[in-house]
Amino acid sequence: MCISIFKTVFLFVGAVIGAGFATGSEVMLYFGGTGLSSVILSGSLIGIFAIVFALFGKLSSRYKWLDNLLKIAVFFSSFATFCVMISGADEVIRFAFNIKYFGAFTGVIVAFLLLFDMRIIKIINSVIVPFILLLFAVMLIKTGGNLGGGFDPSSSILYASMNMLLGGYMMTLEGRNYSVKNILWIGGIIAIIMTTLLGFCYFISMEGYGFSMPLFEVAKRIGLGACAGVIIYLAIFTTLIGAGRVMGDIMCDLGQNKYLFSLLIALVSVLVYSADFRQSVAFIYPPLGWVGVAFTMTTLAIVAVYYVRKSYNRSRRLTIGKN
Repeated sequence: MCISIFKTVFLFVGAVIGAGFATGSEVMLYFGGTGLSSVILSGSLIGIFAIVFALFGKLSSRYKWLDNLLKIAVFFSSFATFCVMISGADEVIRFAFNIKYFGAFTGVIVAFLLLFDMRIIKIINSVIVPFILLLFAVMLIKTGGNLGGGFDPSSSILYASMNMLLGGYMMTLEGRNYSVKNILWIGGIIAIIMTTLLGFCYFISMEGYGFSMPLFEVAKRIGLGACAGVIIYLAIFTTLIGAGRVMGDIMCDLGQNKYLFSLLIALVSVLVYSADFRQSVAFIYPPLGWVGVAFTMTTLAIVAVYYVRKSYNRSRRLTIGKN
């Protein structure tokens, strides 16, 4: 069970640390004008929200309307995320190794992997996430990092909620397989890992604030450009697989052929790989944050009401039993 818990944790983390996170652009978009306390709050909220969505997964059959709305929002947000990730993959490999058209190639590879089940994604993420942690730690030691000031809880909530569109949906699927106790463990571990990763990325990216890919720019300064390029690319790759898999599952639930869907994903990759990465992040991610807030708060309210009622009914039965 312990191995299964960590695989689920890495599945979630790998799904949310895509191009925007691993390059530092997304972290700077939300936290560039604020301090470390906002970053810590966001990492903690991500863990809490992961618990909420996993618990909702155990209740989703009772609330089909919300489950269906979530699927619609997740499909379109995953499609937008996928397109951003493709452009990010192309840009980071072009910057690191001067290789063109790699975004389109990546999309074709991901389209092929989508024909397999979720286990391959868990295996890939279980290897990649520890390497990302290691790279961030080495870079932080070499640079010392930089620190902004202030506290902006709204940025923390928006960032955490944005990640729940993809990561939260995955947790609704995974939550059905775990007890409440194990879900709490999963959420706690996610909070620790995400807070650590966000903190590392924040410190490092502040050194390259203003660049399209601040973390990659800092890595080049300290002679780790090629290494960072590979690790960032792998982080993007995990999110591409996660976003693609979620879209594929939703389409298959609607009766669509998975081979046709994989072909369409490959075609989309060829069409969007040359999009400007920085502009895409700035344009797409903020609206996704607000959509994420709407679904996260609704899910939180439903889960809270359910468990409060359940606790009340249990205590009432015990009281009646004693009488």
